[in-house]
Amino acid sequence: MVTRQPIAATPISFVHSILLAYARYGRDPAQVLKKAQIAPDLLTQPGARITAWQMQQISGCAMQELDDEALGWFSRRLPWGSYGMLVRASISAPTLGVAITRWCRHHGLIAPDITLTLETTGNTATIRITEHAEHRRGERGGWDFCAG
Repeated sequence: MVTRQPIAATPISFVHSILLAYARYGRDPAQVLKKAQIAPDLLTQPGARITAWQMQQISGCAMQELDDEALGWFSRRLPWGSYGMLVRASISAPTLGVAITRWCRHHGLIAPDITLTLETTGNTATIRITEHAEHRRGERGGWDFCAG
């Protein structure tokens, strides 16, 4: 029987982003790093990577511990359960398009720093993210996530 090792594919920079939330809230991340089995010396290796399990552990535990599902990205916390509430508000939609439209509209109620907009053209759906607050680097902008 061959035992496969988990693939470490997630860049350590995602962990650094989570650690910024701990710094923002003045909290010590030592316990969450331990739970996720991320060695402190790994944080100093620019090309280091972690497994999907480690990313799941650190992000989930951090969201609960900091009571912020956005991990410090927005101007206010998104308390634990905010995204669960959005799921429950969208799950009864008759179509995926209606569900995503609801999600985008309701997301603006809990996180006014960004606007999510669903756009469809033919077989392609795009969710546009528009920032309203100054980006951390002093820029304003947006991103598109497409599924075709």
